Amino acid sequence: VLFRSITFINDIQTPEDVVFLLELLGIYSQDLPKVISNINSAVDKKDAVKLQFWSHRLKGSSLTLGIDNIADISVTLEEAAKLNRFDDETTRLSRELIHKFEIIISELEILREKYSNN
Repeated sequence: VLFRSITFINDIQTPEDVVFLLELLGIYSQDLPKVISNINSAVDKKDAVKLQFWSHRLKGSSLTLGIDNIADISVTLEEAAKLNRFDDETTRLSRELIHKFEIIISELEILREKYSNN
């Protein structure tokens, strides 16, 4: 099922919603690679301040679009940063974001094409 990762799609009701969604999708898809790269870098360097900052930022933008699976990982990484916890689970989750990123970007592209044609 396409778009299972993006729940914001369920809230689209008007042409203005479509325009707003396309703007959000554009910003999110442009920002996502940089944010995930910064999260992975912070984990590699065991930099709790940067991990908390970037995880919090990713959590907010993901929640706005209803991208719950990335938001959930972001919450966990943000909590790990607050506790200065850099363990195997923190590393695994930061790497999992890369996999989730690939899925989300393909779904975002399909959404952009779908709603750009309306």
